[in-house]
Amino acid sequence: MKKQIFITQVVPKSEVSRLNLSQAANNFCFRIAETCDCRHISIVPISVKEMLNSSVEDGCRYFQVRKFTHKGAAKWINAIIENIIVFNYVRKCSESSVWLYNIIVPNVLLFYLLKYFTKKHLFVLLADYNPKRYPWIVRKLIISSLRQCDGMISLSGRCKIKGQQILNIPGIFPQKEMHRFSGRFHGNHKFLLSGTINKNTGLNLALDAFKNVKAAELYISGSAGSNELALIKQYEMQCHNIHYLGLLPTYSDYLDLLDEVDFVLSLRNPNEEVNLYNFPSKIIEALAHNRPIISTIEYVELTGLNYFTCDYSVSALSELIQNLLNMDENKMKMYLDNYKQLSKRFSESAWKEGFKRMNDRY
Repeated sequence: MKKQIFITQVVPKSEVSRLNLSQAANNFCFRIAETCDCRHISIVPISVKEMLNSSVEDGCRYFQVRKFTHKGAAKWINAIIENIIVFNYVRKCSESSVWLYNIIVPNVLLFYLLKYFTKKHLFVLLADYNPKRYPWIVRKLIISSLRQCDGMISLSGRCKIKGQQILNIPGIFPQKEMHRFSGRFHGNHKFLLSGTINKNTGLNLALDAFKNVKAAELYISGSAGSNELALIKQYEMQCHNIHYLGLLPTYSDYLDLLDEVDFVLSLRNPNEEVNLYNFPSKIIEALAHNRPIISTIEYVELTGLNYFTCDYSVSALSELIQNLLNMDENKMKMYLDNYKQLSKRFSESAWKEGFKRMNDRY
């Protein structure tokens, strides 16, 4: 018997790129499920209109209802039916603990069904919450559910939600894949911005900064909307040092790119409320591959690790980039090796202990 049930919103690993979904979120959920010995269940993201070919793949059982045309009000009827089906499945399972990956509109009904109609202990893995995404009444409903859960692990150490025991573990990365020895600094002046590409993840800031520092090369990879693509194309035409690579075909391709660059950018706006409730997984991933990070937020979650910070402004980022181009290679060594702290705080053992601490309370 598995130790607990983990309910996520993932798709089969082979489908992430084709469906234009977050590779980072998908990878994260599978790693947690495998690490913490979970029965893994997924309510297929509501944005996926087509039916998946398989209901069980990669050790995960997928629940998806597209009985009605998946748009408008009918889309939400499908979601309600999904919640009821998953509720009936979970209540019959022998596991006493249930973990939900985030509380969002498509699974909030499931939370309350499990809360009031089963005796299972409910926990939340809070990776992301954006108050601006929802109207006031929905925000109240989600916050209320987070306060009523039996415990929470938050990726963010700046989370303002109170009411139950909260642990902070910013991310997970397999210890065997962490680079044990100091990384190699290429000195090629290449910088990487990757993931979901939009204003909140620093697109506009990066474009303007690298427009100022032509000696540095900006590589952008990941999924972007039509407005973002148009903006990137505009800058590419004006600036020879800005390159958009799109969503790379495989994770291996991304790792090859990561190894090729000298710096990785994490450019979240510290004044946006959404960034109190998340932690960029790309930071842990880059540090684990010994790539120096440039962040516009000084994260309490990264205390003790070596990375670069600057204010969230074009002038501050431009100045830092210029300084890094002229930095002595010997001074870079401390930013190329964070293995000890990473292995202690972000490996599988940290998550196993976190899940155990929550479950042992009951």
